[in-house]
Order: sequence, then structure tokens, then C-alpha cells
Amino acid sequence: MPLTYSSPTIDGVVGTDWASDEVVAWNTVSTSWSGYELDTLYVTWDAESLYIGIEGSINASDGNVVLVYLDTDFGSDDTTSGFNDRWDLNDESGNLDQAITGKFPQAVPISGFYADWVIGTKDQNSVNPGNTSDYAGLRQIEYPQRTDFWWFSECHVAATTGGDVEIAIAWERLDIDTGAVLGMFVVIKNWDGDYISNQCLPEDGSPGVVNAVVTIPVDADSDGIPDSNVSPSDISSIVTTSPYTYHIPSVDGAVAEGDSDWNANEHVLENTTTNNWKGNSLSDLYVTWDRYDLFIGVRDTIQESGNAFLLYLDIDFDADKNDSGFCSASDVADNTGTLDDAITGTYPDTVEIGGFLADWVLGETRARSLTGFESPNDSSGLRKIEDPGDFWWYSVPLRITAGGDLEAKIPWDNLFGKGRGFVDTGAVLALFCVIKDGTGDNISNEALPDDPDPTRINCIWVIPIDQDSNGIPDEGVTPEAEGYVLSTPYVLLSDSTEPPRNELTAEDSFRIWIYADPSYSSVDIEVIKNDTDTFYVNAAYLDPSTHANPEVYVGKDTFECQWYAVIPEESLDVQDLLMVQARAWNASGDTVKSGNYKGKYTTAWVRTGVSMDSLTTYHTLRTDCSMEDWRSNEELGYDNPAYYNITWDSLYIYVNFHGFNPDYQKLNIAFDVNPGSDTGTSKTWSGAYFPDPTLRPASVVQIDATSQPYPKVWVSRALPYPQDGWETAADSSRWMNWVEKVSFGFAEVRIPRSFFNGDLDPDDDMAVFMWIEDTNLDVWSSFPLQNADETDDPDPENLDVPMEYAAYWSSTGRGVNPSDFDVLEVTLTFFNARVTDKGVMLSWRGSSRVRWWRLSRDGKEWMFDGGEREYSFLDRWVEKGRKYVYILENSEGEKRMLEVLVGGREKRRIKNMVKNEIDLKMKERYEIFDVAGRKVMRGEGRKVDVSRLPCGIYWIRTESLKEKFIKL
Repeated sequence: MPLTYSSPTIDGVVGTDWASDEVVAWNTVSTSWSGYELDTLYVTWDAESLYIGIEGSINASDGNVVLVYLDTDFGSDDTTSGFNDRWDLNDESGNLDQAITGKFPQAVPISGFYADWVIGTKDQNSVNPGNTSDYAGLRQIEYPQRTDFWWFSECHVAATTGGDVEIAIAWERLDIDTGAVLGMFVVIKNWDGDYISNQCLPEDGSPGVVNAVVTIPVDADSDGIPDSNVSPSDISSIVTTSPYTYHIPSVDGAVAEGDSDWNANEHVLENTTTNNWKGNSLSDLYVTWDRYDLFIGVRDTIQESGNAFLLYLDIDFDADKNDSGFCSASDVADNTGTLDDAITGTYPDTVEIGGFLADWVLGETRARSLTGFESPNDSSGLRKIEDPGDFWWYSVPLRITAGGDLEAKIPWDNLFGKGRGFVDTGAVLALFCVIKDGTGDNISNEALPDDPDPTRINCIWVIPIDQDSNGIPDEGVTPEAEGYVLSTPYVLLSDSTEPPRNELTAEDSFRIWIYADPSYSSVDIEVIKNDTDTFYVNAAYLDPSTHANPEVYVGKDTFECQWYAVIPEESLDVQDLLMVQARAWNASGDTVKSGNYKGKYTTAWVRTGVSMDSLTTYHTLRTDCSMEDWRSNEELGYDNPAYYNITWDSLYIYVNFHGFNPDYQKLNIAFDVNPGSDTGTSKTWSGAYFPDPTLRPASVVQIDATSQPYPKVWVSRALPYPQDGWETAADSSRWMNWVEKVSFGFAEVRIPRSFFNGDLDPDDDMAVFMWIEDTNLDVWSSFPLQNADETDDPDPENLDVPMEYAAYWSSTGRGVNPSDFDVLEVTLTFFNARVTDKGVMLSWRGSSRVRWWRLSRDGKEWMFDGGEREYSFLDRWVEKGRKYVYILENSEGEKRMLEVLVGGREKRRIKNMVKNEIDLKMKERYEIFDVAGRKVMRGEGRKVDVSRLPCGIYWIRTESLKEKFIKL
């Protein structure tokens, strides 16, 4: 693939010396001025020059001009410099200058665009480098040159009569800033600039006011040098003024909301299902389009593996014109390629939505990206699947970040074959997304839209794209509002035990709330009691328009229950375990069972009457920010300002914090199920990290009491071993079966055991860390109490705190008293070495329960009695210029190693110039000072993030080094 640094020949002919991946914009609007057409804009560069190629058909006899408006610092200019409005300019002292000054364009209402330069030619005149011309060349138009444009000779313009324009400009003249982003557009005007053609690059049907500019980051690594080895087509994007469709996001493999990427109202779907395939997940779908292309964005984790992401697309939903396409596994049978294999497999078995026949599949394996210009390949791209035994292959722009997002641009002409920018009259799109393995015979539970069972697709997303039936994709559409989910009729169980769980006794009947699709005329429930007894109860309808019924949440949608069933008290005993599944019938007698939604239960597991007279049986609570239903033995302890409480039943873990200020504080609980393994993570969450390799949490829950207008519950899991870190946090505050309540000084959360993916059954042992972080990033309260004041951060200076103690229960089953917990202590928090004039100073911090410590190197050995928290030892018997390996062991079986180079000309441990991060090579406590000696940062770790420090000179000091560095 041709990449920058590329150097085309500047001869006025855009030919084979320009590469296909240097195309950044195009125009298909028929010209309003005969003989003057703009077709394609090319951009590339090398170390010396920026090159611009304008392909078109441009006459040379009417006094008209081609002008390129160039902003060399797009997004960072202020309103005092550059062109953004016609009143910015007033220089009519030359032919080219007069055309620039004219009435048009009247304005460029795009945030961040202020053109600093104009490059132009009148009547296709040329100018060679080293010369200036009244008819062609480079003009500086930024303040203070607005009324007297400066002419520069470091520009080469070559134009051909009836043909193209090519431009080369020396970077030295443009003097780009660090991190520069270029913005540009091209127009054709008459000799005095008071009339403007409809020809514009990027395409803009009415450029009297310019509504689109192309932007290109040319110094993404911020080293002040134009980037090499990049594809301009891939990194460029078109910024427009439209907040609706006909908006063009950046297709770069990173889905983000903002001016130069996706609009918030293009976020059409989200998935709340916790995935059952680690490393493969789908969380959000973005959709938009312009006149010529459909844009797709998928956010979350597209793994670089043999698994496949597949988007099935029906371009004529509910009106299939040839009765061909995919609606069941029997409709596809092409196993001639990697992607084709995945499409052809066993699943999805069927699509249960009438009128859906997928004509196309967009897919990938191995996270392989495409530019759209190369030949179709075996593992990624667009497939036409109407012929079941021979899929047609197409290459389209498809950008994937391995382990991240996917974005694609699909030309309408590929999909409909009607010509560029045209679709079928009245076209309606329908789609769904899944993740499958390479054979297609196994399918993940992740789907967009969120689907109860992706083996049989129950939900699709639908949007009309030509409602005015003119054969052109509609403009001004809000995809989020006008798209909708169609689903099979389904049943969802609300969490029947909330409310009023706390009021249940052994003598109570039991009410189960249900949401059913309105097409169903009758509903009942199947109840399995204690895994043995099965019986059925009819449900009654309660009109939600006249009653405040409980709600259930699925993705972004809310459903109010309309049915309820009552299990009679004579069928129940105290602490019966009930498995409940709802069933519904329509008028034809068709049956559907309750759905399988993530974060919610396939079936509702509920527990009957609460016994309030025992301290050791399961205790089922209401989450209401009241202490009335909490027992004394469920209070674990106090650390200013909060009391910490925990209890459980067979379905949930209940956590309560009280005594804190919800305006400033975030409440955290991390879980290590079956501690002692190497699973879990050491990495920081909400100001706390976990230094013990055998005591690392794998799940964490945070009640963010500061969130407005409602508190949120953020949850995450540790990345799969051997990775060390947290998955992107998810907001569970709307998930069914999760309940949280926050009022002043009180916060409670109910955590389903299902969150732990089967790893927290009542027989499993459990360790927890609990702490509070405030909005100043200060961890200042924690549990167990041994984590308290000695390791809390006394000053809110963003110091991450080691969690050195955890509360431990050998099980969370019936009969376990929550207050009967053990404390697990981190045996070794850190082990550091520092070279001094007298030798090597070694220091470590560990548990006071350790009976002995042994330090050794090169056959020498030193023993230390346990019982202390902190130790230091000076090894005086070292020689300069030698490297030593120190080994620290203890009575608990833990072992650490350090390499130390003594004296001599030791290489710097850190780089002299630093942009974002310092690597200390080992985990240490550090402090950073500015040149005035002021401490600006402190913390502990191996990697030090300095990206937020202002540029300048700093000193970093640890226990083993003190070095100067320059922050770029």
C-alpha cells in the first residue's frame, strides 16, 4: 500500500503517481458551470512538502479560479486569525487576491476552522517554486495579512487546460505546530469572487456557505514532524455542520462521540449482556449515512482471533424483491473462505422476525482491516449472500482496533447497484450483529440488538432510509429516534421479590410480576419448588395505564409489567427456593417462554418468607437506605466517616455504607472469590491497588453517589489471565435484579450472585476489600480496619493506596455469621533497593504475622525476625561496577527478586525527554518536583503517567534514583 512519505510528480496531471489511499474527498454533484468540474481530492506528503492533487475538468478561458483554503491548525485557532467569514478578508490588489476577497464563500460555520492559507490558480496558470505570480500561488491570509495578503514562493502550482491542478508546498513555509491537524476545502469562483460554482471538495451542493471540510492529522505523535507511513485516506475525516444524517464520522477503528466523529443521536443500540466469551463483546451500535455511504460503528471488544464479528443486513426489509437472502442456516452453504465459513455455520439457526431476509453480511476475522481500495480478501469484508452457495466478495473501508472497536463505510452503490448515491425507492434497512467462531457452529450470547437467544434471532433493528420515496437516502434523519427494534413476542419476569420482599413471612402468599408482549392474550407461570415440586399458576392482567406497576429494563428500553401471578401461601414454606418461568399464549395458541437477558435471569430465582428471628440463617433485605432490617451481626466495622455492613442470601450479596457524604464520595467493594489463585488483578480501581499476587480481586462494584441526577453502580471484572487490568466499567444501575439506593449518609446495593459467573456459590469462600474514595481522588476510609489511617491518603494528591487487608469468609451459605470473618493480610507490599555512597540500601514492607525474612545474594544470606511491618538493611559489601541479584523470601512462602547495578557509569533509568509516561523498571514510591522545588506529583508504581504535567523541566525522586527529565 502506498503510504506517506510519497512524492508525486507536480505536472498538472493527477495520474498513476497518486495512490488510491491518498484520496480524501470527492464530488459527484453535476456542475452548474459548464466546463468546470471537481471530481476527487488527493493529499499526501513527504519530509519536505505537502502535496495536493485536484482531479477534474477545468477550463482556462473565463477568468475563473480554483482555490484551496487551508487551515494548518484545525481545531486550535482562535477567532482573531484566518478565514472563517467573508468579512475576514479585503485585499483586491491582484488577480488571485481579488477572487479570494469576493463575496463567496460567505462563511464556514464549522467549529475550529480558520484558514491560514489559500493556494489558487486563475485560468489554470502555473507557478514554479522560487517564483511568485499574480495569477497563481500561495497566499497567507491570516491576521494581520487580511487586508494585504502575503505572497510566498515556496509553492509549486501546475495546472492543465481542461484538466487537473497539482500543488506542492514546503512544510518549512507552512510552519506547522506540534500535533497539527490540517483542514481544507476546494471551490471554483469567478474572477472577482462574487459568484461561486456548485463544485466543491468535499462535496457540498451549495458552497455559498461551506458546510464540509476534510481534516487530516499530520502529526499524530506530536513530534513536530509530519508523520510517515500513514494512509491519508484512512486518517482523514470530513467534518460537517449537520447533526443529522449526511454526517460523516471518522472511520478509524475508534468509536467516539464528538465534532469529528459520531453524534450522540447516532448511538442506536446498546447491549447490557455480560458476555460468555472472554475477549469478545459488543456494547454499542452507531449508524448514520450521507448521500453516498452507509456508516457503521460497533463499540467494545473485537478480538484478534479466529472468531468472527458478523453484521447481517437486509436492504429491503419486509419487501424482499427476489425472495432470496438469509433467514435460516439452511439459506447459506458457501465454505470456500474463512469469513464465508463463519457465515455458513449452524447459527443463527433462524431469524424469527417475519419479513427479514439478509442480503449482505459485513464481517471480519483476525481483526483484519481494509482500506476499500485493495482486492477483496478471505478474512474480512462485505459479502453478498443471496446466492447461498457462492457469496460475492466486496472490499469496503473497514477499520478495526484489535481488542477494541470496528467502523465501516459501505457505498450505497455496492448495496443497491443503482449508481452512486441512489437506493431503492422507499428502502428500509434491517440488521442485527453477532459474534461466532470460525466454523459458525458456535455463537456468543452477545448480540445487537440485545437478544434473549442469538441462536434463534429474536430482535432486529430497523430504519427507513427513503421515506420520501425519491430513491435518494434521506437527509436530516435522527437515527436514534427514527430507528426501532422489532422483536418476537416475549415475556420478561420482573424481580418479584422487590417490592415487598421484607414483608414476606412463612404465612404469606407470593406475587410474581411479569411483562409480556401486548400481542399475548393469556399468561401463566411454571413454578419449580426446591428442585422437585412443579406446579402452575395463572396470571392476572393489571392495566399499567391505571396502576404504577413495577418496571423491567432491557438495554435502553423500559417495560412496565401488566401481569402478575400469586403463589398461594399453602404452597410455601419458610426459605423455599422457587424457580419461576413465565409462559404466554396468543389467540392462535402459540407459546413463548420468558427470555434470557444478561444481568437478569433466564428464569427468576426467588426465595420465600424471611425469618427475622435468627442471626445465622439467610437474611433477605430490602434496599431502602434504612438500618431497620439490618442485624447487629452484619455490621463489619467503622472507619471514619462510614460504617461498613454486609450480608447475603442464596441469590444476592447485600452491602451497606452509612455515615458518608454522597455529594463527594464513591463507595467500592472488590471481591476475590476462592482467594489464593493467580486470577484477578493488581491494578488500580478508584484509588486502590492490590499488591499481593495471591489476594487479587476479580470483580468490583462501585456505588457512585456523586453521579447526577441519579447514582450509578459501576461494575467491572478483571481481564483474563495473563493480562493484568480491569475491563471497561459497565453501568449496572438499570439492570434487572440489581437494586441500589442512596440518600444522605446511606447507600445500599444488592449484587446478584449471577454477576460472578458461577464463581460465588454459597459454598465458595470469599474475600472482600471495601473503601471510599472522594472526588479529590483521596482514599480515606477502608475496611478491614487495618487498611485504615496508616495507609489512607492524608492529602488529596492522587496517591494510589495499597489494599493490604481483606475480610474473608470460608463460605457464604446458610448458617454463616457475617461478623465471623478472618482478616487476610498482604505478606509483602513492596521490596526496593537504592544505591548509596555506603552500599546498597534495601527496604521492604510486609505483614506483621510473617515469622521470619531471609535476604540473600551471591551466596550471602541475612535472616530477620518477623513481627514488624517495615524493614531496611544496608549491604556494605558491594563493589562498584558490579550487578547484584537480591532475593527476599519469608515464612509465608513468598519470594521477590531485584537486580541492582552498583556505581560505575550506570545508564540513566529513565529517558531524558518524556511525553506521556516514565518507566521506572520496578515498582517504587516516587515524588516529582518542578524546577522551583515544588512537589507536583507523588505515588507508587512502575509506570508514572506524566501526560497532564505542563511542558518543562522536572526532577523525579524514588528510593533508588533521582533524575532530571524534560516533559514535552
